Amino acid sequence: MKAEIINMLINIGCQLDSNAFPVIKNGGIVVPGTSTIFPLDPGKEYKHATRKERRSTATSSWGRTSPWQPSTQGSFITWSPGGPRPTGETTSVFVSGICKQYGTEMSLVKVAYPGTQVWASDAGIWLIAESGLLPGVFPKFNFVVGIDFVSGHVRGWCFQGNHVIGYEWIGPRHTNFPDGSICAYDPRDRTWVLGDPLVVLLDLYTLWAFRHLHLRAIGRWPGAQSIPHVYERILELNDDEHCGCENSQLPYKKCCKTLDSRQPLLREAIRFTLEMTGGIRKPPRKIIDFIRERSDPPSIGALTALT
Repeated sequence: MKAEIINMLINIGCQLDSNAFPVIKNGGIVVPGTSTIFPLDPGKEYKHATRKERRSTATSSWGRTSPWQPSTQGSFITWSPGGPRPTGETTSVFVSGICKQYGTEMSLVKVAYPGTQVWASDAGIWLIAESGLLPGVFPKFNFVVGIDFVSGHVRGWCFQGNHVIGYEWIGPRHTNFPDGSICAYDPRDRTWVLGDPLVVLLDLYTLWAFRHLHLRAIGRWPGAQSIPHVYERILELNDDEHCGCENSQLPYKKCCKTLDSRQPLLREAIRFTLEMTGGIRKPPRKIIDFIRERSDPPSIGALTALT
C-alpha cells in the first residue's frame, strides 16, 4: 500500500480516535473532516443486531458533498424493528409510500455512489453499491444491501474485489452473528430507520469499511467500539484500541485487559459460543453468489433467514 494512503489512514484514524467524523464524498471517498465532535458509540455485535453510530440527520452525512437532502416523510410512517409496527391497510400505504420514495431517491444514490445496481420489487429492494474509501485503493469495496419494506429489516454485507479477481468478504470483526452482515449501527437506536435516505445508509457502511481498511493496514480498529463479551475482547482487541466495555474511552490495556485476563477463559468461551450462535460469522451462500453473478437476488422475504 502506498505511503500516501497509509498517511491518510493514520490521519483519519486519529480523527475517529478523537470521536470526530471524517467527510464522505461522492464515490464513497473518505477524507479528513472538521474538528466537530459528535456522540459516538459504535460496534456491538449481536445475533442480527448492532450498536449505534450516531450522527446528525439534519445535515448531509459527515459533511458529504453529494447533492442530497433528507427526504420529506409527508404521510409516511417510519418505524424500526422492536417498535410499533403498522398493520392492515396502514401497512399497505406505508409500503407503497416507501416504494415511491426510494424510487425517487435512486438518482441521488447513483450520484453519491456511481454505478449502483438496483433490484426492486413491491416488497423491498436489493442494492449493490461500490465505495472507493480512499484515492488509490484497489480493488474497491462493494456493499450488498437488502431492505424489506414490510418487516423493516435491513442487512448489508461488504466485499472487496471485482468480477475479474473475485470478491473477498470483509469481516469478521464488527459483523453480526451468524450471517456476517455489517455491524455499523443499531436499528433499535434509530440511527437509520426505514424511510431515512439510502445515501445515509451507504455512508454508514462506508465509514465501517474504512475502519476495516485501517485495521488491515495499520493493525488496529480506529475509534470507539462496543464489545461487551470478555472472550471476544480477549480474542480481538489490541492493547492500544479503545476498550469495548462501553464505559471507557481508555485503551484496552489501561481499561479491561487485566480484569478480562483473570476470568476463567473456558467459561467465557462457552458463554460466548452459546450466546452467539456458535461464535461463527460468515456470509450466506446466496449473498456470495449474488455479488459474483449480479443476478437472481435472494428473496426479500427471506432476508432474516438466509443461510
